[in-house]
Order: sequence, then structure tokens, then C-alpha cells
Amino acid sequence: MSIENNSFFVIDRGSMNGTTINNETIGGNRKTTKQEIKDGDKIKIGSKESIFCLQNFKQLFIDKIYFSTNSNTF
Repeated sequence: MSIENNSFFVIDRGSMNGTTINNETIGGNRKTTKQEIKDGDKIKIGSKESIFCLQNFKQLFIDKIYFSTNSNTF
């Protein structure tokens, strides 16, 4: 996942089957390997599916990971 200009992205880095966002696959053998995600999007990696919740993400990760590591990718 990365943050660019206040937008959140999922990046597939060469997985065999790709990553699914709202039933559309990125990565794997597809040209698209990066997709912006928004609040409520369904993300499936392998057999695990999650719903991206922007408010929870900001509270749990932004302060602890993004600012403390001074990195925009994690």
C-alpha cells in the first residue's frame, strides 16, 4: 500500500494471481499493478478479503507508521 498526494493505493508486486479490488484484478499477468482505493472498497489478497475503511486506517496507521517512519510506502 502507498500514499500519494493524500490518496491511497494498493500495489501488486508480482504475485502469481494478482490482487482483487472490487472484483477487478490488478497484478498477476495484467498490465495494471497499482490501483487507487477509496473508503468502502473491497480488497482481496489470496483468500483474505477486507474492506478499506479510511477513518480506521487513518487513526490506526497514519500517526504510528507514516509519520514515525517518514516513509510513504508500507
